This record gives sequence, C-alpha cells and structure tokens, in this order.
Amino acid sequence: MFGKALSKGGWDNQFTIVKNGEAVELYGGTAVAYDLTVADGSVLLPITANFQLMAGFIETGVTLAVSGGDKDWGAAMVRGYHAGIYMFGTTVTPGALLIPVTGKSYVSLATTFSHAASTSEAVTSEGLVCAVAGGTMLIAGSTFGAKTAAWVRCLKF
Repeated sequence: MFGKALSKGGWDNQFTIVKNGEAVELYGGTAVAYDLTVADGSVLLPITANFQLMAGFIETGVTLAVSGGDKDWGAAMVRGYHAGIYMFGTTVTPGALLIPVTGKSYVSLATTFSHAASTSEAVTSEGLVCAVAGGTMLIAGSTFGAKTAAWVRCLKF
C-alpha cells in the first residue's frame, strides 16, 4: 500500500497495487474486491461473498488488462477522493452512501428516499458502505455508464 504525502493543498489518498483476476479489462472507476481463493493480490468484481473485502476502485486513467495478460497489475484507490467511480441509480446527491453491487463494476445508493413522505429508509447493506458521493448527478435511464466523484473508504480496520 502506498499513499500520497499529506499536504496543505492536496488529498490524503491511499492506494494498493492489485492484479486483475477477471476475464475482462477493468477500467478506472471500477469497484473491485479481493479474491481470497488465490494469494497473489487478485481482485474481482464484488460479489456477496467478498463485499467485506473491498479493495477499492481502479485509479483514474488506469486500465487493467485481462487476467493473465501483460499489464494486468495496477493501482486501486483504497481511501481518498476519486474523481469518478461508476455509479448506478437515478439521482445522486452529495453525501449519498454508496455500496457495492454483486457481480457489477459499479456501486449503488445505499439509501432510498421517499420524497412524498419525506422519509429515508435504513441503509440496505449496513457496514458495506465503501464510498460517499461528492457531487450531484442525474443519471439518465438508470444506467451505470455515468461516473461521479466520491470519497472512498475501503479500509475496514
């Protein structure tokens, strides 16, 4: 694990080097979790069994090649400000809690708001929050192609 030095004008970001364990490329902003079936630092798309093992989000500008290929190692942000993580939902507001989605490269809103009743439901996956949205975004058609800035926190210890 390595980090950017804390400075007055910058973010205190922490990264880890990971290996792509998937049969597809992983792009900057993709949510990844450790694969404990191998001991080489491999990451996979999050699944229910490894939600508690979130490694972070692939760093902006980094693409991890298909597992077993050249350039299948790269940086994943574990903690700090990420310029764009993949998001699924409709409307994202600053401070929205984000959780992993099983088998997907994106995160989703952890809370559901009922504007008519002005109430908020409890976090659906308590303890699995891995990021907090940093901006307002309307995601047209509920697609995951949109990215949002977020504060990432995948260190659980």
